[in-house]
Amino acid sequence: TALPICNTKAEYLDLARTLPDYCSVSFPHCACDARKQGHVIVSVSLNHIKLQACTTEGILEEQVHTFPWEMIKTCEADLEETAFCFQYEKKSKERWVRVFSDYYEYMNECVGRVLEEIKWKEKDATLPVSSSSSSKSKASKPSKRKPIKYEDDGEDL
Repeated sequence: TALPICNTKAEYLDLARTLPDYCSVSFPHCACDARKQGHVIVSVSLNHIKLQACTTEGILEEQVHTFPWEMIKTCEADLEETAFCFQYEKKSKERWVRVFSDYYEYMNECVGRVLEEIKWKEKDATLPVSSSSSSKSKASKPSKRKPIKYEDDGEDL
């Protein structure tokens, strides 16, 4: 289907923001400590961070985990591990996830940008983001510290 003609930037943005993957960035498949075998495809969007399970060759598998922004406590780029790391809370348990990718710093920058967009939305209510989004988590500058390890509860992605 053809997109309608937009006469102004505001109309264009209003239309673009209705598209399913607006402000979403997906990265090539990579290793992740949440998977015992296989890789994940990481997507960062206005609503969440998504981990799509795949094989080590990048063939998609059925399992998908989404982490809404209100569930995410902190994010960082770990220089020593060359990993993008985030901590989330689910059922009163905090866990760290490490994604080992050549794009770990860019992932962290994308998270920072999304959080900025969410703040804009909260400020002027012009950006359509799901009501579950929040800006209480923060992307941080790359660190040299190792992320906190969590106990394995046997739940594989």
